[in-house]
Amino acid sequence: MLVFFDGEGCICFKKRNNQLTINISQRDKKILEIIKNFLLKENIDAYLTSWTDKKNGRIYYKLQMQGFNNSINFLKKIQNKLIIKKDKAKDVIKFRNGNIKRTWLSKLEKNKILKLKENGLGYHTIANIMGRSNAAIHNFFRKEVKKYGETLV
Repeated sequence: MLVFFDGEGCICFKKRNNQLTINISQRDKKILEIIKNFLLKENIDAYLTSWTDKKNGRIYYKLQMQGFNNSINFLKKIQNKLIIKKDKAKDVIKFRNGNIKRTWLSKLEKNKILKLKENGLGYHTIANIMGRSNAAIHNFFRKEVKKYGETLV
């Protein structure tokens, strides 16, 4: 998977709006499904899309990381093993570490936070584990209570 990503993958980072896209494009859907399942086992959420090339009529597939933190976690896990994209991965991680973290949470992050809370952990501990601010965790629970009417706090 690592070699495949290093050759076929793409890291696109726009500093001005802090937008990060990591994907792998390929004609073989099966390979991307295998990689997607591997990523899910590593707690990295990704989704698969397809498109048809208008010039040649061929169908192409793209596996894209879902959520900024998922993408950063993916890069952190593989950065030292990359060859072609090593410098780009390190630059993105370095830039990310020096900037304010985003405020929204991916579905995978929300599920992990809920599981940590169910295990009796407090906001501060959950925030440290997730690499988020106490306010972000508190706001998540406040919104979930409002959304579902459950007493999560």
